[in-house]
Amino acid sequence: MLLQTRDQNKYAAQAYVLAEMAAFGKEYAVQMVANAKTLARALEQQGFTVLGKAKDYTETHQVILDLQQLGAEHYETRCQACNILVHKGRMMGDDARGYRTGARLSVQELTRQGMKQPEMERVAGFMRRAAIDQEPPANIAGEIEEFLRDFQRLCYSFDA
Repeated sequence: MLLQTRDQNKYAAQAYVLAEMAAFGKEYAVQMVANAKTLARALEQQGFTVLGKAKDYTETHQVILDLQQLGAEHYETRCQACNILVHKGRMMGDDARGYRTGARLSVQELTRQGMKQPEMERVAGFMRRAAIDQEPPANIAGEIEEFLRDFQRLCYSFDA
């Protein structure tokens, strides 16, 4: 006999999220793309190599960094020490054994927290200070905690 189990406790949550996306999805998507473009431009101005400039960087929620010059391991370690959660990523030409030379950034959580274009510029500044300027992590982490205090409620939500 084969028993099929269902995870029925997820159905209500999925229905709720689908209803939110029906109500707020277009506005949320437009803001995500605007945020991603702003973050990409700001990162490039801060000294990072951002892919896709010829096509205005992105049409989605993602920004792709080429970290060959800076070092993906250095970037990831420095940013995470400052409470900036990022992960190095595989780029074209990276070998399959784990060597990574890039990063894929996503703005959907920041957007959902209510951040807009001015905040993306601040985020880029935090990243520069962490990975390029190599400021002490404790200084940046404290500033980020203060910065996040203004973004404690979810947006694009029935609860907003």
